[in-house]
Amino acid sequence: LGKLWRFARVMKSLRMLRLVRARKFVAVFDSLADATLSKPLATGMTILRLLGEVAFAAHFIACAWCAVGRIHGIDAGWSRPFVDTSPGLQYLVAFHWTIAQFTPAPTNVHAVTFEERLFSTVVLFIGIIVFSSLIGRVTALLTKRNQEVAEHMRESERLRSLCSDR
Repeated sequence: LGKLWRFARVMKSLRMLRLVRARKFVAVFDSLADATLSKPLATGMTILRLLGEVAFAAHFIACAWCAVGRIHGIDAGWSRPFVDTSPGLQYLVAFHWTIAQFTPAPTNVHAVTFEERLFSTVVLFIGIIVFSSLIGRVTALLTKRNQEVAEHMRESERLRSLCSDR
């Protein structure tokens, strides 16, 4: 049992290293995109990456929502209407529920048991933070892009006026 516990800790450490490596990949991707892509395309790619990060986090929450729904059995919680459906559809419903918790989107899936209600309350708070952060980051990106366009237009106008004066 001790060796199994040690193995689990080692595996957890390796997973953490993978996350650190993924973070480095994001930094390299951002610098490469800034160096090679046009500014509008780089901004669009950054927004897509941010949405991918939200989807990545939503995946884990959706998996946890599926697990919480099965604490009292498959036919007791939120998953009761989906007993006869495929696991893929159940996951899709859980993923949709998670995204709905992050945004002001409606969903017809609701907590039934105490554990589900507790979990959904925690996810709502996480969703407030994630959605607010996403909106703030996208707004900052677009504001920066608009400032760059305005500066480029001012420089072009200065160049035109300089050339027309001669």
